[in-house]
Amino acid sequence: MITFIQKILERFIGKDETADYFSDYVVKNSVRLLLLQCVSLGLGFVANYVLIKFAGVNDYGSYVYIFNFLYLLVNFCILGMDTLLVKHISLYDEAHKYSELKGVVFLSLGISVVASIVIAVIATAFVDVAGILKNTASINWFVLSVSTLAMISLSTLIQACLQGLKKITLSQVVEKIIRPLIIILFALALFVAGKKIGLEELIWINLSALGISLLINYLLFQKNLGLKLGTERATYSVGDWTRASLSFFLLGALYMVNSRIDVFLLGLFRANDEVGVYNIVLKVSEMVAFGLIIINFIIAPVIARLLEHGNLSRLQRLVTQSARMVLLIGLPLMLLIILFRKNILLFFGVNLFNGQEALVILCCGQLVNILCGSVGTLLLMSGYQRFSIYSLAAGTIFNIIFNLILTPKYGIVGTAIATAGSVAIWNCLMYFFVRIKINIRPTAFGIA
Repeated sequence: MITFIQKILERFIGKDETADYFSDYVVKNSVRLLLLQCVSLGLGFVANYVLIKFAGVNDYGSYVYIFNFLYLLVNFCILGMDTLLVKHISLYDEAHKYSELKGVVFLSLGISVVASIVIAVIATAFVDVAGILKNTASINWFVLSVSTLAMISLSTLIQACLQGLKKITLSQVVEKIIRPLIIILFALALFVAGKKIGLEELIWINLSALGISLLINYLLFQKNLGLKLGTERATYSVGDWTRASLSFFLLGALYMVNSRIDVFLLGLFRANDEVGVYNIVLKVSEMVAFGLIIINFIIAPVIARLLEHGNLSRLQRLVTQSARMVLLIGLPLMLLIILFRKNILLFFGVNLFNGQEALVILCCGQLVNILCGSVGTLLLMSGYQRFSIYSLAAGTIFNIIFNLILTPKYGIVGTAIATAGSVAIWNCLMYFFVRIKINIRPTAFGIA
């Protein structure tokens, strides 16, 4: 099946016989990651269905709220080190600079552990003062937060290491497949044993799944990289690495603000039911860029290596082929969403408040996103991440201003216009910087 899909994609993207490695790498990993994501979505649905059936809506809701809050804090524990690892491991591994490679891995893991403890202390104080998240059954909040943050952070960094080594499927299989399977099996085991499943059991199930997942990720890391670094003496470039990781963190934080400000302002000016409709419309429109997310994940380490060697001609072929694949996936999805927009919204029961118009507008914003190609990844992997920050800052300012102007009067249609405009501005600015700074045509119409 993978081979069949690969042949179809290669005919569209224009496979270059002199660059089989890059064509095969992108296409095969895209297909594998797409299939992996589909299986993951199915397992995620089953896991949530099992938990809500066994524990009930109330305990399940508390469980989701607790861990969603903790997942938000993970970004402050990682501090952009995951992107730093993807870039530098790819370069150090190819150049056999294992001392530097060991240094960047050790520094990232050490900072993550220390940050997890600090953030857990701050979160505990915040929870005590704010009086939220009090219901954690008999589990101490600090123990819960520090263990969860540390395990998620370390697993994320190990996944980034595997991604940097171009072990794309391997980097995702634990998070996407094994962890939800563990949750399902543990919940079923408790149910068969006649054990009542409440909030405390849900928390322990998730903590156990996180712990086992971290152990498996560690074993994968040892097999693919750790054993190679065993006798090496770590070399550190703390200043350079820290500055780079903080810029990656700033970009991630800015992206989080930009991606959530529309929902926040809509909730500020309009009723909650409009927020619910808009949230569904937004999630559906984001499917258009699903292929771009997969492609960026796959080609990031290759872009870093090609830029390091100054091989712009091969980079141009890779970027063009990747952009064509993104267009092949995204354009039909967009047309289907627009064509069946009424049926889609009726399926979710949210065909209200001009949701169809908002969906079309947001899809147009995502069309600009996929047409511009992997501009963000190109800037990140080339060391020009500050231009991504400038572009995203401009898009965020536009988003806030136009939401304040349009949302009170036009509701979700006004919010959609502001959000789509923000996406378009952000991506067009990054396209301009890629053309000027790297001299690459990142669209599907570049020179392959």
